[in-house]
Amino acid sequence: MSRQSPQTSIERFPASPAQARFWFLERVRPGRPDNAITLRWRVTGDLHTDALEAAFRSVIHRHEALRTCLVEDDGTLLQEVREAVDFKLGLVDIRALPIDDHEARIAGIAADMAGDPFDLARPPLLRATHVRTGPGRATLLVTAHHCAFDGWSGGLLGREIGALAAEVLTGRPADLPELSLHYPDYALWQEACATSPARADEIAFWSTTLAGAAHFALPPDVAVARAELGAAPRRLALPLPAEAAARLAGAAARLGASPFMIGAAAASAVLAAETGAPEVLLATPVSGRDEVDLEPLIGVFVNTIVLRLPAPEGASGAVHLERTRAAVEAALAHQSCPLEEVMRAAPPPRPLDPGEARTPYTSVAFGLSRGFLEVMDHGPFRIEGEMTQTPGALYPLNLNLVGDGDGWTLVIDHDGARHSEERIAALGRRVIDAVERLVDTPSAPLVDAPPSGSSAQHVMDAPALAGSEPGGPAAPSEARERLARLWADLLGLPQDDCAGDFFALGGHSILALRMLARAEAEFGRKVEVAAFLADPTLDGLAARLSPDGADVGGEAAGTWSIVPLRGGDAGGPVIATVNQTFLWHGIARAFAPGRTVVNLTVPDRAAYMRQRGMDGATVADDAAATLAAAFPGRPFVLVGHCADGLTALATAHALAARGPDVPLLAMTDAWSPEDTETLPPRGLGLARRVGAGLMRWAHYFGQAARGRLGPRDLARRLGPILRLMRATGLEPQPTEAERLAWEVNAHHQQLWAAHDFAPWPGEALLFATESQPSRAASALFGWRGVLAEDTPVLPLEGWHEDALLGGGFERMARVIDLRLDRHGGLRGGTGRPGAR
Repeated sequence: MSRQSPQTSIERFPASPAQARFWFLERVRPGRPDNAITLRWRVTGDLHTDALEAAFRSVIHRHEALRTCLVEDDGTLLQEVREAVDFKLGLVDIRALPIDDHEARIAGIAADMAGDPFDLARPPLLRATHVRTGPGRATLLVTAHHCAFDGWSGGLLGREIGALAAEVLTGRPADLPELSLHYPDYALWQEACATSPARADEIAFWSTTLAGAAHFALPPDVAVARAELGAAPRRLALPLPAEAAARLAGAAARLGASPFMIGAAAASAVLAAETGAPEVLLATPVSGRDEVDLEPLIGVFVNTIVLRLPAPEGASGAVHLERTRAAVEAALAHQSCPLEEVMRAAPPPRPLDPGEARTPYTSVAFGLSRGFLEVMDHGPFRIEGEMTQTPGALYPLNLNLVGDGDGWTLVIDHDGARHSEERIAALGRRVIDAVERLVDTPSAPLVDAPPSGSSAQHVMDAPALAGSEPGGPAAPSEARERLARLWADLLGLPQDDCAGDFFALGGHSILALRMLARAEAEFGRKVEVAAFLADPTLDGLAARLSPDGADVGGEAAGTWSIVPLRGGDAGGPVIATVNQTFLWHGIARAFAPGRTVVNLTVPDRAAYMRQRGMDGATVADDAAATLAAAFPGRPFVLVGHCADGLTALATAHALAARGPDVPLLAMTDAWSPEDTETLPPRGLGLARRVGAGLMRWAHYFGQAARGRLGPRDLARRLGPILRLMRATGLEPQPTEAERLAWEVNAHHQQLWAAHDFAPWPGEALLFATESQPSRAASALFGWRGVLAEDTPVLPLEGWHEDALLGGGFERMARVIDLRLDRHGGLRGGTGRPGAR
């Protein structure tokens, strides 16, 4: 590692989409090995450490990407190029160790390098270690962050390091091409392309290609308490048989395809057979260097495209390969559109298992690479690429065909917390068998019928989540029929299409409250929110409404009640969301398995009227007493949105005073009532309100234009139109439950405006949706003096509460999971609020 000294900045430029993508992943999951790329070379001959270090310094000086850091300026991510940076080559001498111990020691060094977090504000985002193994023998290890480096860059680095080290040793000039461009030029070009007609055509292509696709994943076959992606990275390398590997290129040419297309066809056929899915979606990286001037540049140009491949369904290998070839060629013709823009135009489907939500569209990646393993002879020494044993793919399952000379190896990185090594080995062997069939007998099917019971034996059900499993026997048909008519009217769907989860069918919090009120009026039976959330399906609710249906109410204590959203590990942390039960329903599904998630809510008007006679401290203490009594000895995480965020903060203080541990507090769009800039003079305040209103209208009209909101949902979000619809009878008047929720929210805002918040000694997270002014992050939402200065403010895409309903809760859950893991997971353990 280098010792950093003051560095002079040359200039700031916009960050590229790829840099922003990996910067975001680093923010959400800091220090993870899959945020970086690890390279390994075997060095033989006379290559001194000093010459090697000089070569690295020259490469860093030559490529601006390696002298670049990422900084935020007023909410905008920028890349800042430094004039010069320090670099020190690490040196480890293991010549005294027995030769049999060398490999384990080298692998350990590589793992330590990959696991050492990068500071993205301190370049270079690259580190290297020279490991001496014997006379004239060494191993060179390199780890570089994806914000500055991609797979193509690895081949460039190996060639340039060798040429420049040879120049130091021999005096012969290194024959390296002149760089007509630098990475910031590419970023500026990307910015200009964002509004071009060509980009619009690409976005239209991807919107059409991915329309209606379901998230693809290989279901887990390992039962674990923690299933966060990447929690247990594993790597398996399976060489292709020599004869098949030797004939792969020739067979590809004969079939009018490429080795990549053969590998993708084989992998998709096997995955379709393993899962029974009608189609397979594969993420695949593309180099992004579609201009000749970009080829000699080190940097992160890689983009991810999604291949949508139909299952073979008995077709021959040649037919399936032809379908794959067409899909690959079409995708490559539109590869320049950044994945982030594709996601905005075609929102990724929600996976069945929330643990898979971090990778859009699919949880499986497929790629092909050859450059890492080339052999470079530089006279006094020779550098030969080796396969690193350090796993850390971005996807839960990553299949990569790696070429090494005349041979090929199928390298599979997978998450051991999801998939057993036995299952992955069997999967890999089936893929290799499918490749061999395409090479030898393309007229035959690629895969045999799955072994009897193989899917049932391999695939375990995803961890049960509250509201994800049916709640008993089928409901009586008459009650179900009446309820289906009600759902069809509210959801605007054909009656036959209302059999699924209410929320997956387009329902939201207000519609759910309205539906329960209408169901109570029609059936004469009240179903508590908790009972509905336990099984929010047509059958589940119809069973509750039948005469012998059982109600499940919240646990009442004082003026608060607890609605369980998901059960978890005994002794683990309780994640308590505040009010707006339906708003937080989705977040329960996004947390890692084992988390207990509840909602703390004011249950009825009687409880609300009792709260009106209390001050803020008493309301918060009552909430704390409710939680502490329901979960004795458990640590708590408090989560709240807007005014409920202030309730969460006050309750966290009250809980800590009572004794329970509160290791974390999370608030979205929650301003301090003492922030004077949120209370401007009346005229200015009106201007701001008008400006915010126009921003909200623009946001919702944009959502409608992209097909994310229907006309009626758009109208419901625009206050004047909604009031007109209600006045004319086109929209029903608010229910008692809706009115109560609004009154509670307004009352709590008044409570906290008069409350004196003490400094919070524990860790906190602030989230800002697109509805917030740009100063929200720099001002810490007005909480300076109450929250720590280093409290992060993390963006959520979407407008206010819609950001949570639209998927923002998935990011919140990932970040909260990560922070709890830093506290040791808190499964029965303790963590004082002051621990940071």
